[in-house]
Amino acid sequence: MDKKQNADIGKELKGLGQELVKAIKIVKSSKEFQDLESEIVKSVRTVSTSLMKSLKAAKDSSEAKRIRNRVGRVVKISKVKGEREAKKAAKEGLKKINSAFDLLANKLKSQSK
Repeated sequence: MDKKQNADIGKELKGLGQELVKAIKIVKSSKEFQDLESEIVKSVRTVSTSLMKSLKAAKDSSEAKRIRNRVGRVVKISKVKGEREAKKAAKEGLKKINSAFDLLANKLKSQSK
């Protein structure tokens, strides 16, 4: 392509862009578009209100209560199990510390002889 063709394409694209801007402004200012925009806003509000009511109903449902109770039991069981495991680990740790002290005491006794 030569420079003239590039300039012509650039000029045409610029003109096309300006025409599109004008067309969009006309569409946006039309009564039909404004009515459509209002209808969309109303619909979104209605859907939002319905969704909030549905979520509240789901939250208050017996199924949600059963799920909350089950989660509570799982947490309680996990806590008890975690406590048992922590106690077991602490007991094993104390045994190792006692063994280390016994070894140290034996070394000290053997060095003092």
